[in-house]
Amino acid sequence: MAARKAPFEVIATHYRERIERGVLKSGERIPTAREIAQTWRVAGRTADRAIERLLSEGLLIAGGPTGPVVAGPNRTESMTVVLDGLNPGVVDAVELTEIDADVAERLGVRPGSSLLILHFSVAT
Repeated sequence: MAARKAPFEVIATHYRERIERGVLKSGERIPTAREIAQTWRVAGRTADRAIERLLSEGLLIAGGPTGPVVAGPNRTESMTVVLDGLNPGVVDAVELTEIDADVAERLGVRPGSSLLILHFSVAT
């Protein structure tokens, strides 16, 4: 028998999936906790917990009195990639693009994920 999710988790999952599918876009307002409580017929604390979960996951940011908004892509993360077997080269250009939904599915990443493309010249 499958474990039953708590109501706040069901609500958070609903909004998470809408954000990940791109139905809700960066900067777009989601309903306030009060509106969520009324729509889903749950206690205000349950709606608060759903929003808190999405805030903690970085999917929402506090929007002030108008309610939370969908966060923009996180561009502050960095990583170092070492490509074995390549000669040293010079990066000519860097391109950041959103992965198409079908490609994201084949790669097993979230729709809307970004792809970093490095264009470089290799020293010979």
